[in-house]
Amino acid sequence: MPQRSPQLQHARSQRGSALTSLRLNRVSDFTGLEVGTYKLGKVLGRGHTTVVLEATAAGGHAVVIKFIHSELATSAVLETMRAWVALDAALASDHTVPVFELSTAQGLPYFVTERADAPRLSELLTEDGPFEWSRVRDIMLQLARLVGRWHAGNEFGRELAARKILLEQRAVPAAPGSDPYRSAGATQKDHVRVELAVPAANATTTDPNQAFHGQWLGYFQYRAPEIHMGRKATAASDIYGLGVLLYELATAVLPYGEISPAGLIVASMRPPALSSSLPEPAREIVLRCLNRQREDRYPNIDALIDALRAAT
Repeated sequence: MPQRSPQLQHARSQRGSALTSLRLNRVSDFTGLEVGTYKLGKVLGRGHTTVVLEATAAGGHAVVIKFIHSELATSAVLETMRAWVALDAALASDHTVPVFELSTAQGLPYFVTERADAPRLSELLTEDGPFEWSRVRDIMLQLARLVGRWHAGNEFGRELAARKILLEQRAVPAAPGSDPYRSAGATQKDHVRVELAVPAANATTTDPNQAFHGQWLGYFQYRAPEIHMGRKATAASDIYGLGVLLYELATAVLPYGEISPAGLIVASMRPPALSSSLPEPAREIVLRCLNRQREDRYPNIDALIDALRAAT
């Protein structure tokens, strides 16, 4: 009977062995292992940039640990993530999922976040289809204001894909003088929360050779044409990404459909064909956000916010 390789034997050992890149890619349950003060559990998912595990903190509360694929965890990427985490902590915004720690274990970079159980926008779009315009507008205003706060902190290039955005339902406080028995629990409002994502290399460097590495990974459909050409992320790039999200929320499809990165570069040379299901108030906003020339998009996030407010 052929002998299993030592690496494969190590990968199939579920307990009591060191955490390695090989094990992260092969094993589905890490119960019994610890990273810092966190006890690991099962793998929740594997993506282009991270392997996500359930974990328990020292105090007993549930958290999520996301190990970053080692080939993506350059010093520039980790430095950018630390800056983003610090800015979010300074802003104290309840529109971001808090990051408790960004560190390294046995050579593997990871970050720890709150375990949020709210559905993702991508899941809701798949299950329920496009949102009504009033709901799209409210969600986009929340996201645009958050992006505006990032821009004020000189941070650009955050990933805002539908899979990185959670949608909670929060009770709307009763108006002064209203009947508390009639209004209590009767009104719910969408509340968005954005998860921290591993940045594209383009967000961390102006060197085209470095920017090319990893630029196709993650959610490339939300990235502006100039990002795919190796340019550094700017406010205009983020406005493009918000335009993609607006289109997706209103139609349940992406502006250029399911397409390869190379195909997207060619397709984005022309404005997207506007779906018949795209509401009239959204059409002008989408076309301006998705303009190939960044100087022809909204000049800043405040201008986009004004356009969303006016699009009733």
